[in-house]
Amino acid sequence: MLKITLDTNILFDYFNQNRRNHQIAKEVFDNIQYILYIVETTLREVQEKSPAERAIKLKPIKDLINSGKLNLLPEPQMGCAIPMAIPLDLSHISPNRDKLKEILIKSKGKGYKKNAIPDALIAEAHLRSGNDYLLTENKKDFVFFSDIQIIDYKGLLKIKNKQFNRH
Repeated sequence: MLKITLDTNILFDYFNQNRRNHQIAKEVFDNIQYILYIVETTLREVQEKSPAERAIKLKPIKDLINSGKLNLLPEPQMGCAIPMAIPLDLSHISPNRDKLKEILIKSKGKGYKKNAIPDALIAEAHLRSGNDYLLTENKKDFVFFSDIQIIDYKGLLKIKNKQFNRH
């Protein structure tokens, strides 16, 4: 069983039939060999990116959590109920991760700051959970997080094929 943390874009792929990766996202969710996780930050991002459809977007995600198809990872040392604003004080993120977040912002420009905080929180929660992979279609957003294994759909397919060929 592979333990996989999902980035927000994977949820959008799964729930939106018009996205080009919808079918492969469905295959990820349907594969019983994967234990799937999202971070509380991901729920907040879904709310922010689709405020008009907030209830519509959150209900199916919460249904997946309640059914056991998705597992929820808490934000690192936050313990705060969602929804709430993402804090500007990142002292709850490890100093190493916080430094990587600053490198990301410098390399991608100040416009990335809003995304750097959720990405850092997702990476930190993933690392603390001990999951095997973080699945994203935006590998470049996590490029500086070298202490975790970041994969996209193609990478996951390669891993799946290797496991299949072993048996």
